[in-house]
Amino acid sequence: MSERDRNIRRSNQNRALAFILAVIACFAVCIFLTRDLTGRGEAQAGSPVPGAAAAARTEEDSAQTVTAENPSAAAEEAAPEETPESAEAAPEESPENTEAAPEGNPENPEETPEDAEAAAQEAPEETEAAAQETPQWDLASLPVDLIPYGYVRENRDEANVPTDMFWYESQWGQYNVDWIQDTSQNVIYLTMDDGFPNETTARILDILREKDVKAVFFLTRQFVEGMPEIVQRMIDEGHQIGNHTCTHPSMPSLSVEEQTREILDLQDLVRNQFGYEMKYFRFPEGAFSEQSLGLVDNLGMKSVFWSYAYNDYSEEQPPVEESLWKAIGELHPGAIYLLHANSETNAAFLADFIDECRNRGFTFGEYPEAPH
Repeated sequence: MSERDRNIRRSNQNRALAFILAVIACFAVCIFLTRDLTGRGEAQAGSPVPGAAAAARTEEDSAQTVTAENPSAAAEEAAPEETPESAEAAPEESPENTEAAPEGNPENPEETPEDAEAAAQEAPEETEAAAQETPQWDLASLPVDLIPYGYVRENRDEANVPTDMFWYESQWGQYNVDWIQDTSQNVIYLTMDDGFPNETTARILDILREKDVKAVFFLTRQFVEGMPEIVQRMIDEGHQIGNHTCTHPSMPSLSVEEQTREILDLQDLVRNQFGYEMKYFRFPEGAFSEQSLGLVDNLGMKSVFWSYAYNDYSEEQPPVEESLWKAIGELHPGAIYLLHANSETNAAFLADFIDECRNRGFTFGEYPEAPH
């Protein structure tokens, strides 16, 4: 081989080596850049993307605008909903984890798969109960002035509905309160206040059973403790039981702690003795304050007032015939009738009242389930 050929060969080898080194260098740069971009992506994985952040700000600005225009809506939304962060705090078990997990609980070998399934079914109920325990209203900020409930009987529309109910609704309806029911339906609802043991409640229950009518009985502790067999009969015959406080006080005259005990002590008594959870509350004498309404709502109960009542509670009972036609004369769609179950007059006219209401095209409804 000549010197010239050797030089050409050496030159080609150098070029090949340079090419290989260049390829290796490019490969190394690609690896470095890939790792750098991956690291940056992992570091930013927890931060919101700009579009989501902008959307969140827009939603927040809109909420602030609505709040400024509608303060009552802001009050209704005072109870915070579960945030995405809190919802993600207990992530669901992934399929991989499900496959890898042995049967039972490693921390509790005695727990069977059936136990685990039962616990999983109970978990949503516990979450819902915890959410209901969150107070919606800041009671310290609500007015404590006593508001006596009442309405002008002459203020009625063409369907005989007392229109003052709608004013109450506009003022305090946000506290989960019923003043009247659906006025587009010819349905009326019977509610009975029972403050102390008496002989007439059993007779009224007989009439309701005969006529197939359900009522809500608002009870005090004195009645519950004095007539437990009647309370059980109410429950067994499909009536609903409501909370009328332990001692029938004027609620706004009490502190928040005292009002709470008036309600919850009776709740505990009825729950422990009858296994029954009361959902409705009626203020003694209809005397309430805005703070009291907020307290009842915070306790997960609905306040129920009425759109008809009369002086059936007086010691000198009103005449039966007069009381019957007075009650019929104020009949209206969506009516909540308040009658006292200890009234001899009510026991005397109740059967005729039910019949006459039905003759006029009305039906008696079972009081709607209290949502919360």
